Amino acid sequence: KELAEKDAKILALQSKLTPVETRLSDNKDKARRLKQQLAEIEASFGQIIAAVGGSKKRTAYMDKEVTTNHVSRELTAQRGYSCKAGSTANHIANIVKSGFF
Repeated sequence: KELAEKDAKILALQSKLTPVETRLSDNKDKARRLKQQLAEIEASFGQIIAAVGGSKKRTAYMDKEVTTNHVSRELTAQRGYSCKAGSTANHIANIVKSGFF
């Protein structure tokens, strides 16, 4: 009699075990797929971050370049002459040619 009760309990537990094992297997597969997707997204996101970083550096350089050139031209316009290398050599040469000295 006790053995029959124990066998009935075992069968009841085994019938409950099958859906739990199936659900566990499905969840493990789902977790594996999600981990794979996450790794792909992380790689893609890393590439985007690198591209944005490179763009930021180029933009900062070009901003400095444009600002520097603009300020230099503004100062040249205000002074009426340029202070760039070689600019005074031609100026002095032109003065000498015109008989200033």
